[in-house]
Amino acid sequence: MFGLPTPTPLDLRFSLFGVPVWISAWHWLGAAFFGWQFVPEAFAQAGGGTFVSHLIVTILCIFLSILLHEMGHALMARAFGMQWSIVLLTFGGLAYGQRPPRIRWWQDVLVALAGPFIQLLLALALMVGLAAVPVFLDGGIDSALALTALNTLLFVNVAWPILNLLPIYPLDGGQVLRAVLGRTLRRGAELWTVRVGFFVAVMVGAFLYVRFHALFAAVLFGFLAMQNFQAMQASRGR
Repeated sequence: MFGLPTPTPLDLRFSLFGVPVWISAWHWLGAAFFGWQFVPEAFAQAGGGTFVSHLIVTILCIFLSILLHEMGHALMARAFGMQWSIVLLTFGGLAYGQRPPRIRWWQDVLVALAGPFIQLLLALALMVGLAAVPVFLDGGIDSALALTALNTLLFVNVAWPILNLLPIYPLDGGQVLRAVLGRTLRRGAELWTVRVGFFVAVMVGAFLYVRFHALFAAVLFGFLAMQNFQAMQASRGR
């Protein structure tokens, strides 16, 4: 799920703050798929703009939020002497690089937490700014597009990092759990990490489907549960 994609001629590659960034062409389709749900809500709350313009704003907000998340991982890793790269995938992103053998467990924890927490900081800054400064004009296309951007940024930078902190491997919460268990259990940390990940993924997927009829979320967590189950079987074999 989080492996490197197959390169295409439409991919974008650049460097940001010294971090290599690779944007898969499929990322834009994934962002459009997620963003589709925000556009009807924006039309209901404020008039102005076209469907395409609202969708483009939503895609850009999703792109910037995921890039911010992965940049948090990469910059924290650099603080501990690691040089990581970023790739934006169809559904989400990945910060990756070599892990020095002598890195401490708490450094692994900080690297994993940096992504979600930088998103939550952005959401907090947006809410503080909204409370302090009147943002929207009275009607018009500017206010409608701004409302779409705000809805998208708040949702993506609050709901997604919270879900990412769940103890499901390979999400960030699962990375934290593995690092902590590796410190406390010494042996069996990997097995217990995927055991917990399998249980939590099944429960969260079932809850989201029953409570909110979120079919895609249920499929996503079902896939994560399958990944953890397969890792659990492999770990038992070893």
